[in-house]
Amino acid sequence: MAYLEKIEENIKKKLEFKEQKEKELETQKYDNTNMKSSIESNIKKKKDEKLKQLLEETRLLKEQKKNNAELIKYIKIEEQNTNKNKYEFIKAQQLLSEEKKRAQEVFITNYPAD
Repeated sequence: MAYLEKIEENIKKKLEFKEQKEKELETQKYDNTNMKSSIESNIKKKKDEKLKQLLEETRLLKEQKKNNAELIKYIKIEEQNTNKNKYEFIKAQQLLSEEKKRAQEVFITNYPAD
């Protein structure tokens, strides 16, 4: 009888140990699932942030290119205006020079040196 009780107690201990191991495995499985979900969530979050950052950098690059194009256009217009002003100044100087020559010719013609 004592032998049977000892066997029954051993079987009971083995069942309790088995149940405890199953609970530990279930807890570990639950923790692993949570950790996996957390890692996937973090990866997705970082991926979305990186994509958002890249889109922002792309937008800024396009804006910078647009600003550069406008600046180049403005510089070309300013150069054209400067060149036009130089041309007009030179032309005015030439006209003034021609007028002085004519005035001298007229003066010499009207008032010859005696």
